[in-house]
Parts: sequence; structure tokens; C-alpha cells
Amino acid sequence: MRLATIQREQTAVELIRRGMRISVVSRVTDFSPQVLRSLSRQIHGQIIGAGPLPSSGRMLIKRATQATASLFAALYQIEGGNGIFDAINLEALLSAHAFYLELSKDLSAQGLQSAPIDITRAWILARDLRTGVAFFRYCKPCRIHYLHTEDLRVPSGCPVCALKRQDVARTRQGR
Repeated sequence: MRLATIQREQTAVELIRRGMRISVVSRVTDFSPQVLRSLSRQIHGQIIGAGPLPSSGRMLIKRATQATASLFAALYQIEGGNGIFDAINLEALLSAHAFYLELSKDLSAQGLQSAPIDITRAWILARDLRTGVAFFRYCKPCRIHYLHTEDLRVPSGCPVCALKRQDVARTRQGR
């Protein structure tokens, strides 16, 4: 019984170190928000952000964000398999997010991405994939699966194709 508590504590510490919101850490570990706020103060010197969690569709307000969220979601599915549609796989989520952050460094260095998706938003994407609020669509021209939601803030369609069209249009204007 004590081993399970130690594992929950380690999970809480790891999630707070990565910057996950207290409300999410509380859901994942079943520790009270008060205990987690104290832990957050010890780790970061402050409490990690509060407030309501957005839906995936409200997060995906730009094509570039949709494309990078699709990248994270694809990595998460590779790590967790189709079981991610039944339950959030925390180990797969953390592994996929770490790999995603490594790829994001390369994209940022090339000027292709601004701020990467943080661990809380990654958890929201995992939650919404599990509930079916977010899902994958297939793009025949790109041959990729991209993330889509019913309340998406950008026009429907493949974000990669849309970004390619924008890039071509910018190139033509620059001539």
C-alpha cells in the first residue's frame, strides 16, 4: 500500500516539475490541490497557473498550432497505441511530450514554430482524444493524419496543406 502512495508522490513531483497545472495533477494523482500547491511552491517557488482548462478546439486557433498539436498527438498515439482512445496513458503522454519538445527545439531553430505545446495542453489533447472531442482526419495529398475537433477555430482541412499554400503565396508575393 505504501509503494502506491510513493509512486503517486513521484508522479505528482514529476508533473509539477514539468509545469502541469495543479488541477490536472490533482485529477491524475488524487492529491488535494492544497497539498499540490505547497509542493509547487517548494519546486518552483510559486504556484503553477490556475483557471479553467481550454478544449482542444479553443487551443487550436492557428494552422501552425494545429499542425504541431497533430505532431504531438501522433507521437502520443505511437507511444500509447490505440489504447489512448480508451484511457489516458500517462507514461506514453510524458514520453511523447518529451520527444515532441526535442522536435520543437529543431522546429523553433528553423523558425517553423513559436511556443511549443506545454504539458498541460498535451494532457488536454490526450483527454480530448480519449473522449472523442478531438480526433484524427486523414489527408490524402500529405498522407498524414491531423488533429481535428468540431469546435476548431480554423477552417476545416489539413493544416500542413494550408501552411504549404500560405508559404507558396508568400513566396509568390516576394517575387
